[in-house]
Amino acid sequence: MDNRTNLKTWLAMPVLLLATAAILIIGLVPALAVNGVILDQQLNVDGQGYTVIRLWGSYYEMGYAQANLLGDYIVDGVNEFKTLLGPSYSTARAIMSSSVWMPPEIEDELDGMVASLAVAHPSESIDKLDLKVLNTQGDWGYACRS
Repeated sequence: MDNRTNLKTWLAMPVLLLATAAILIIGLVPALAVNGVILDQQLNVDGQGYTVIRLWGSYYEMGYAQANLLGDYIVDGVNEFKTLLGPSYSTARAIMSSSVWMPPEIEDELDGMVASLAVAHPSESIDKLDLKVLNTQGDWGYACRS
């Protein structure tokens, strides 16, 4: 039995090593696939200022990169706007659910952002409607049309 156990152990080792390598590689893919860079960022102590980013790739890849680079700010913005609107936030989401965004590639960019946020901030559960509501924040405040 000792020889069989040793043989099973030796046969299982390559499978375990490959599985471990696959898990490590899959875990690194989002970090390696970011098609963007922060070129300049000037923020004061209150976090106000500007950030200049450069993105490249497909619309999905650019959305993924944008959320990867600015994810903390996006999450903060969504949460602050949810608090600000209170119960009206669900109404804003309902309105956004029937909106049409042009060009259609914007939907791909938002899908990339949602995917990136799901990796970096999984507990937030931010979806495309949250991003659309946040993106139209100025319109909600001033009741203007863009």
